Amino acid sequence: GLLELGERKHVFAGLEDACQAVKQRFPFITVLSQSRDPDKGEIEDAIKTYELFGHFGTEAEQAAEKLLERTADDEQLVYHAEHLVNRGECFDHNGLGNSSQPARLSLVERMREDRAKGLVSIRVHYGEPPDFYDHMPWMHKTLIGIERLAESELISLISLGTSRDTQVGPYKDKADWNRNDDGGVVVTCPEDMNQLFAATQRGNFPAIKLYAGTGFPYLLLFNHDQVMLMKLQRGMQAVSVSGPWFGEFDKRGPLEPLECMRAKRALVDMLMSFDEPNTIPIEINEPHHWSLRMGDDIGYVTAHAVAAAFANICGKNRTGIDEYIAQFMFNTPKTASWADYAKMSAAIEIAGQVRKGNMWVETRAGLPYFRPDPQKSLVQLVTTTILQSYFNPWLMHVVSDCEARRAAKPDDVERSVKAALSAYEYFNQNRQLFPDFRNDQKVQERKEYLKKNAALRLTAMARLGSYMGDNILDDMQFRLDDFVCPEVIDTAMRRGILFAPGILEKKSYENARMFMTGVFDSGYDAIDLHSMQRLDEQTRLARVVPELV
Repeated sequence: GLLELGERKHVFAGLEDACQAVKQRFPFITVLSQSRDPDKGEIEDAIKTYELFGHFGTEAEQAAEKLLERTADDEQLVYHAEHLVNRGECFDHNGLGNSSQPARLSLVERMREDRAKGLVSIRVHYGEPPDFYDHMPWMHKTLIGIERLAESELISLISLGTSRDTQVGPYKDKADWNRNDDGGVVVTCPEDMNQLFAATQRGNFPAIKLYAGTGFPYLLLFNHDQVMLMKLQRGMQAVSVSGPWFGEFDKRGPLEPLECMRAKRALVDMLMSFDEPNTIPIEINEPHHWSLRMGDDIGYVTAHAVAAAFANICGKNRTGIDEYIAQFMFNTPKTASWADYAKMSAAIEIAGQVRKGNMWVETRAGLPYFRPDPQKSLVQLVTTTILQSYFNPWLMHVVSDCEARRAAKPDDVERSVKAALSAYEYFNQNRQLFPDFRNDQKVQERKEYLKKNAALRLTAMARLGSYMGDNILDDMQFRLDDFVCPEVIDTAMRRGILFAPGILEKKSYENARMFMTGVFDSGYDAIDLHSMQRLDEQTRLARVVPELV
């Protein structure tokens, strides 16, 4: 079997307790604890496993040194974050206040209303898994928690943290739910959703949303549930329409990449087809999945251009998404620095260049950024919030500072949101105290570097779809919209135009994981394994698609 004694075939990564449990049972397995930075020996062992050995070749020691490089958080941002946390100035925020009737019916109106107050709309992830040992109804804790969060008037939108099985396909027979389920609250029928929605009807009446799901039946449930549609109009729907994620490709659902992208596209078209007073805002929550798998910064910027292009062409008549919410995940890889600012600036600018309609900027922290240590994670939360505040987002997804350790409870959510709102206000009231990234030459050079090389990657993708020009972003005759589709995305991954070394091993997509990435002057770029230097994008593309460059 895969865990046969003496054969190194896997690396296990997780929190310290889980690592120790795995190591005790399987002492021959290399484990990497999220609770601390690994040392060089652990990284070398990981590289030498069966899964990674062929990926990095024989240069394990050299590769380990590169992988150990980190980008430090900006010292000034950390200084102010520690100041706010240590003095307790981030725990007494009064919240967003009550919401008007129009804001309760439309997330767009809610964002405008919060902006008019000098605040930012807040989104959180919340949902507690059932505990079958306390003999309480399985949604009891989550219902009580949502009521409390609504009454706090701190939150604009609750993204319901549902169980893994619920995400694959909800509304199963209750007989299926006779065990503990991982990931969050179990939703089995429309009545469950109605109860969860009813819990929000107090305080500032926050919107609530389910995740789009990973199973095909779930993708079509909206066709039969008008009540669900009315609820979605108050919030939004998040769909990974421009990439293969949440399917068989990343082992989170049953659909193969092409089928997955086509099904998600069909879902977006369906959501846009309902003639209702308020359109459903749609977030394409795809670009950061490349970064979560160690993709380079160019790939992240590229993915935002592709997502914006999909936002332009969704709908049965390619009319485009009316209200497109573009989510920008910071701190992935783990940094809150000038390089992260440059990366996000490039992504926002290139998405805005491609996007033809409304684009609402949403920011969030990357979960892997947070340390399990409670004090450190709270400082990190404030640090990343300050960095996000530079971009004046309409919506901020606040990752609770405890989520690196466990699922968030109402206390955790409230504390984290108060800290984020306090940091947002502190930044806007004291901008002169913070680095002027916008006028920093190093930042601007990095931003332009990312945009230029993303254009190269996007042009290579467009050429898969018969484009013959030099730069698809600057072309006055053609648009990226004309060439992006599930088939082009799939081919771009198979050929290695789109890549991330952390993609699960799959023979037909081996080119999508053939390049290593690492830190160069605080940015995250592809590596030439022979020289261990930054790999030029033109050179990289010439290796995988020589006929297209």
